[in-house]
Amino acid sequence: MSLYGTRLQFVYTSEEEIERLYSTIGLGEQVADLNDDADVLLEIIERATVKVNQYLAGLHDYQQLSLSVWVRERATYIACYFLSFRRGNPTLFQYQYEEALKELEEARDNLIFLDVPQTSGVRPLAYNILHDNRFNITPIRVIPATSSRMGRGQLSAFTTPFWWW
Repeated sequence: MSLYGTRLQFVYTSEEEIERLYSTIGLGEQVADLNDDADVLLEIIERATVKVNQYLAGLHDYQQLSLSVWVRERATYIACYFLSFRRGNPTLFQYQYEEALKELEEARDNLIFLDVPQTSGVRPLAYNILHDNRFNITPIRVIPATSSRMGRGQLSAFTTPFWWW
């Protein structure tokens, strides 16, 4: 049993990766007050994995995410932050934690490229565009009423009762 019932099948970091960031002595000091430190470390690893899954699980397969170096690095930063938070020193990995969450958000929004293939369940996007002659520099506009969603940096067409030709 674990914090979440049964153990997760795929985790995105390991005790060795956490030890690489903390060092052997640093990790030993973090878990020195525990009788069974393996369970606490597994729970922290699972918490970090669940945090990454909150951002990326809908877009990517768990097994592919567990093989990604990029994902493993972010999960290790998150796990180290959770471990430092446990002993009352969250500022130790706070910057890396916040940066990892920001990058996970960007990966979720497809603003940065991951080395993981996307699953087939991703909804396709459709943009209906309009060439609006009222604008000389950026005449291409998206009609939001007939598009699936607006992307970042796209200009919306004005919703007027008539078109200017």
